[in-house]
Amino acid sequence: MNKISIKLNQVTSRVDVGWGCLGQLGSIIREQVRGSRLVIVTQSGIPDSYIQTVSDSCQLAGFRLHTLVIPDGEQAKSLDQASEIITQLLTWRLDRHDALLAIGGGVVGDLTGFVAAVYLRGIAVIQVPTTLLAQVDAAIGGKTGVNHALGKNLIGAFHQPLVTYCDVETVNSLPLRHIQSGLAEVIKYGVIMDAEFFDWLLDKSDTLNAVSDAKIWMHIVQKSARHKVAVVSADEKEANRRMILNFGHTIGHAIEVAGDYQQYLHGEAIALGMLAETRLAIQLGLCSEAVYTQLHTLIQRIGLPTVLSVSKTGLIDTMRLDKKVIRDQLRFVLPTKIGDVTIIPVSESDIQKTLDGL
Repeated sequence: MNKISIKLNQVTSRVDVGWGCLGQLGSIIREQVRGSRLVIVTQSGIPDSYIQTVSDSCQLAGFRLHTLVIPDGEQAKSLDQASEIITQLLTWRLDRHDALLAIGGGVVGDLTGFVAAVYLRGIAVIQVPTTLLAQVDAAIGGKTGVNHALGKNLIGAFHQPLVTYCDVETVNSLPLRHIQSGLAEVIKYGVIMDAEFFDWLLDKSDTLNAVSDAKIWMHIVQKSARHKVAVVSADEKEANRRMILNFGHTIGHAIEVAGDYQQYLHGEAIALGMLAETRLAIQLGLCSEAVYTQLHTLIQRIGLPTVLSVSKTGLIDTMRLDKKVIRDQLRFVLPTKIGDVTIIPVSESDIQKTLDGL
């Protein structure tokens, strides 16, 4: 088990990365939770064997369990769904010494984390991500939230989990499309801060459509987690440096909304967003065509989409609601080369010019 500490001003958190380790989770939680009860929040698509293994482990550690199953899909990240969960927690009289346990992907983690942040003004949450995307990004760093009809993650809070517990073996159960979606966030780390990692991914790209080599996938998750932890440790509340993690997300989130959260998985939209934002960087003279060519090659080899197939109408309107907007001006994380980015304000006319060229 590899343990990566997140040291922040007021709290500490941790990311544990292992293989075939779900059965050890109960003892890990027992070390940190004083209460007697855990509420598992999960989705129907999560394999029953994962829930059973975690439940058995937690019961052996002396916890009493409740389980809540939320609907599948991004639509579950809503205030209505959060309110339903809170009503059930109040019915069970869960107190501040108890904890929530999120088992699943980014939707489960974001929603459960948000509920944990606001229920009784904050209770403990443990993240158990079972998708690649959640293990390398969504479950790390304490960002929680739900969606609004006008945009993604517009309602939320920062609430650090006690631990993010990644059993990389769970990636084995994912459909290929979901593995590819998770790899988009992995690629992002290479572009924003680690050219060597980007080159390694390019070299391994033809073998990444199956979870056949535990060492390769452990390396991917550990490397990505360490990069995310390094950024979060330096800037927990996204005042400056943490914004680099949003490369591809300004346009990517708008694409998700345009597709009604149905047409693209999150990572697919982010892949398209990274390509579009790299085009924007070229247009502004920030990077060379070679950067786009390298990124396009890797994204294409992974099997992610490279051609936008939703209407461009309304994309800028959605971007205006982005959390990086300051004084009505959109700011973008744009590459200067593979391994480095800059954060700059961009005019809507420049954005529109890029979108017109997609």
